[in-house]
Amino acid sequence: MRQKSGLPANNSTIAILSEIPVNTAFQAIISMIFVLPVNILQTVSHIASGNSFIDYKILFEQERSHNIELRLQIQSLQLQLAELKKMLLAAGQRSL
Repeated sequence: MRQKSGLPANNSTIAILSEIPVNTAFQAIISMIFVLPVNILQTVSHIASGNSFIDYKILFEQERSHNIELRLQIQSLQLQLAELKKMLLAAGQRSL
């Protein structure tokens, strides 16, 4: 289960990192690194539980939805990076 921030719930490493005051970009990167493996682990645990029926269409749609979320986060991060570059260039030109 994921929290609203996109970070997986009940993960002590992520819980520690989420307590550190960091920007949104860092949290998005952390979510990209840890959310997909958590989804895969949930699928594996479902298979191991003895339930032999797996609805691959639902799994596909979940991963597709997650993929779209990640693409949007990447676009957002790219825009933020472009803005930061502009700010740094402007600050560098003012100091000259």
